[in-house]
Amino acid sequence: MHALLNLALVLQVGAALPADSIETLRERARQAEARFERLARRLAPLTWSGSAGTDCDEIVGRFCLRFDSTTTRPANVEDEAARAVDARREAVETIRRYFSAAPAERSAAGPLVRLLIRDGRAAEAASAAGAFAALSGDSLWGELLQGLASHWAGAGTRAERHFLNGLARLDATERRHWLDPAWLLDPDERRLVRRMSEAERAEYERRFWLTVDPFWLTAENERWNEHVARHVEAKLLADVPLVAGMVRWGADLDELTVRYGVPTTRARQAAVGSTGGGMVEYWDTAQRAYAPPRPSAGLPTQPAPGERPLLYAARARSAYTLQGVQRVIEPAHQVTRFLRGDSVLVRVDAAMEYAGEAPAPPRAGLFLYDSAYTRRVGSTATAHLDGDSARTALFVSVAAGTFIYSIELLGDSSAQAGRARYRLPAQVPSAGPVISDILTSQPFAPGGAPDTPDDPRLRPFASLMFEPGAALGLYAEVYRVTGAGSIDIEVALEDATSPSLLGRFARWIGRGIGLVSPQEEARVGWRGELSDARYVVALNVPLPDDRHGLHDVVLRVSDPVTGLRSEARRRILIR
Repeated sequence: MHALLNLALVLQVGAALPADSIETLRERARQAEARFERLARRLAPLTWSGSAGTDCDEIVGRFCLRFDSTTTRPANVEDEAARAVDARREAVETIRRYFSAAPAERSAAGPLVRLLIRDGRAAEAASAAGAFAALSGDSLWGELLQGLASHWAGAGTRAERHFLNGLARLDATERRHWLDPAWLLDPDERRLVRRMSEAERAEYERRFWLTVDPFWLTAENERWNEHVARHVEAKLLADVPLVAGMVRWGADLDELTVRYGVPTTRARQAAVGSTGGGMVEYWDTAQRAYAPPRPSAGLPTQPAPGERPLLYAARARSAYTLQGVQRVIEPAHQVTRFLRGDSVLVRVDAAMEYAGEAPAPPRAGLFLYDSAYTRRVGSTATAHLDGDSARTALFVSVAAGTFIYSIELLGDSSAQAGRARYRLPAQVPSAGPVISDILTSQPFAPGGAPDTPDDPRLRPFASLMFEPGAALGLYAEVYRVTGAGSIDIEVALEDATSPSLLGRFARWIGRGIGLVSPQEEARVGWRGELSDARYVVALNVPLPDDRHGLHDVVLRVSDPVTGLRSEARRRILIR
């Protein structure tokens, strides 16, 4: 009803005004828009950042790009001047009067939609875009403006539909330009893509957009929507009145807008001698690097504990902030692979900070794509809240191969979300013995050894960073042993950057839980008796008090009959 009333009002006002009055309203709207843009720059806080105009991390056309400029951001740069806010809202109302008189004019609808979005009123922007689409007959911009407003209103599926409709009406060359991810790629990657055939490039781009989709939990591809939305905004910004402190729009601003979006804040650069006096603009520090710079190389495997996650790439070629979420972080997570016949059972235990006033538990999902991005399997659940954390344990069974896995936690509130996405080799050796990954867990109670990966007595850690002296429960499974009823087992802790410290095993190996008797606890290894084709290793070990840095927990098994050996490693950080 609200949208219908707005449309009726637009029709009444537009029909009542003569052409010269409409032109007057257009001029006033243009002046109000210019006044806002002028004040937004004049009232921006001062910064000494980059006054010398040197030390650019990258030069894009006329602009010096710095990836670490947040360290010199003025403390009050996030606070938009009240007079600028008032000027923007005055511009919105002035443009709205022009739009009411000329609802079919893109010169009215475009600025109105843009400024309403900037003022945090995306729902109003969607209403205005809908009225323009209904009254203008502009099948291109009617769709694009509705897509832009819907995207910012959080209606991703609707935005995607409008964008697809709008792109279908674009000139073929322009459509190709909008959908080209070249600006998001490393220059070497860009050259590689240019040498591809048309079919190879189409396949490359199909995989690219799947890779950069922030959340496979959602129906839409938010990053693709954002990419198209940024092209729409670039077109709107090119029509903004040129005022002091602005530079004329050009291809370099097109590229920066598509790569990083619209700057969220700005500051006036302090003049030093004959240099400076320009503007410094900042992008949202919560943006994340969803696009790897070299997609042709594939995603890497999970980094070692303590290393910077892929999501936080400091010099990202492009970045994006998920709509409606304060920030996206990489959840701590432990990935463990078990063998079940010819299939691989993947278990992921994940946790992330999730505090707030009685937040609802987020949705959690574990998804695996094959390396060609043609088949996807997954599992979803509701995470459980544990103090100020959200935790989940998810299982997916897949045929052996190499996969891309994505562990995701996404709530319906504005609290932070979590996502980690990496390559996962899951090939199975043709001959044994074969060892699962080592699952690290809270220590097991006496007599309470788990015997399956989903045993409730397993309380796995999500993080693989531990304090010296911490106690760990280790769980693993051994398969395909041909020995005459026995298997030789050895457990070790090795410095990840130095040779094996075999001489220190006796000080490290802890008391078992029935698998190793108290008299044997100083031993490096033991011989286990087989009762079936799967042998379970489950024991508690304390970490040494004098160890620091990256270490590998190592499980080695030997078949006493064939002499074949295998080992599994779990890298941990002791600090």
